[in-house]
Amino acid sequence: MAAGIDQQQQQVMSMLDSFSFNEPVNILGSGGGGGGGGGGGGGGGNAPQPQQYMPGILGGHIPGMPGPFMAWSTIRTSCSATTAASGYVFRRSNNDIYVVCIRCIVLLRRTITSRLSGGVQFQCPRRPNHGLEGRSILLRANHFAVRMPGGTIQHYHVDVSPDKCPRRVNREIILCMIRSFGKYFSSSRPVYDGKRNMYTREPLPIGREKMEFEVTLPGDSAVERQFTVTVKWAGQVSLSTLEDAMEGRVRQVPFEAVQAMDVILRHLPSLKYTPVGRSFFSPPAQPHQPPQQHGQYHMESKLGGGREVWFGFHQSVRPSQWKMMLNIDVSATAFYRSMPVIEFVAEVLELPVQALTERRALSDAQRVKFTKEIRGLKIEITHCGQMRRKYRVCNVTRRPAQTQTFPLQLETGQTIECTVAKYFYDKYRIQLKYPHLPCLQVGQEQKHTYLPPEVCHVVPGQRCIKKLTDTQTSTMIKATARSAPEREREIASLVRKAEFSADPFAHEFGIAINSAMTEVKGRVLSAPETSVWRPK
Repeated sequence: MAAGIDQQQQQVMSMLDSFSFNEPVNILGSGGGGGGGGGGGGGGGNAPQPQQYMPGILGGHIPGMPGPFMAWSTIRTSCSATTAASGYVFRRSNNDIYVVCIRCIVLLRRTITSRLSGGVQFQCPRRPNHGLEGRSILLRANHFAVRMPGGTIQHYHVDVSPDKCPRRVNREIILCMIRSFGKYFSSSRPVYDGKRNMYTREPLPIGREKMEFEVTLPGDSAVERQFTVTVKWAGQVSLSTLEDAMEGRVRQVPFEAVQAMDVILRHLPSLKYTPVGRSFFSPPAQPHQPPQQHGQYHMESKLGGGREVWFGFHQSVRPSQWKMMLNIDVSATAFYRSMPVIEFVAEVLELPVQALTERRALSDAQRVKFTKEIRGLKIEITHCGQMRRKYRVCNVTRRPAQTQTFPLQLETGQTIECTVAKYFYDKYRIQLKYPHLPCLQVGQEQKHTYLPPEVCHVVPGQRCIKKLTDTQTSTMIKATARSAPEREREIASLVRKAEFSADPFAHEFGIAINSAMTEVKGRVLSAPETSVWRPK
């Protein structure tokens, strides 16, 4: 090897020396018979053999490539080209002719470039062929074509401090920030994924340095919550590259562009519905309300045990063979019903509400069953007028409200033990109807905050992540079973209701959704022939 080869050249050489290509690389010369070396071995007779691989073939692709070097044994030589033909590159040096397939040069160049940039990118294999057997049929798929704009969009990293807020709260914080700081956001419609990523069509007037915004979010009580939001420019996302990939000009699908489009199209539904994973849900219609969507809520949505079925839709952006698609499908999952906790107790214990008025304390088994179901749920109080403060249940007391005590500090500074029932009567003039029931312990366990069930209400929109009972599972299956025509009608109804053409955020980025399902060709295969073996 020639002396003076710099470090990058040596890196390229060592990488090429270890490659095993998944496509044949044609390195042919004018030499005669004899076996080639290693994996590049050729046949006998007049079969062309691997010769020196000249840098002129890759001229301009790898700057500074050193002089002639030998073909490596890991490069296969199974390309069929052996003579001059259209689409091949020729190079004459030392009276030898070298023929290299242009397709293989492109592969070699992409592989080297990918390795030098820090890693090999995944490339989807090309489809070998289309099926021919069976009878052709036209199918409608629940994929909707997405028209993409060209150009680039801006990507920003967002940090919210304190940083332990759920996505729903983070979205409220960012919306409050956009409204409060119109100087920076009035000319654009940012979209946000609820965590760290925010996108805008045009650059924000904050430059590329990070900027901090102090945001005040109204709370459930008189105490307002303070947050610090840091926004920093992260880079540009090219949508043109994604378009090139869909049209076959580039084999790598840029993940960052797909992610950006997914965030854009999910932003508005995240504000209108209750998001769970990649799906969006809305509460079932009440008995006095008409169904929100055709075909949905035609069955009883109650599952029992304080649970109910919520219907919604799954949405995701998917790259396809020729263009981007929006996949939409119906979805259903179990939520806790928004109801008074007294009714929740009755449903969990499978008792009528009237049975709870008999002033009999719950048995240990009943209390344990109720505790397992309500622990971790959020409830809101109903005895303080418009201020419906929310708490998370951490436990259920062993003793009922009429005997459960807690340390109460008087105005004189003296601390006494007071029962929950007496406190509510003295403080709010509320005579408890169910003093024999245990109290909910909310907040932190060491703070001894107890609430009678009758002044609590289950907060709506809480997904049930606990295992359903066999009866609930059966009810769920019956409520969500759909035939193919019903499913198609419901998906079409979902798309009409979504009104993608009126989505201001999609319009901001120049994205349009075709409201018609994509039609694809399918094949109905012939029934297989069966044979039965009968023993003699």
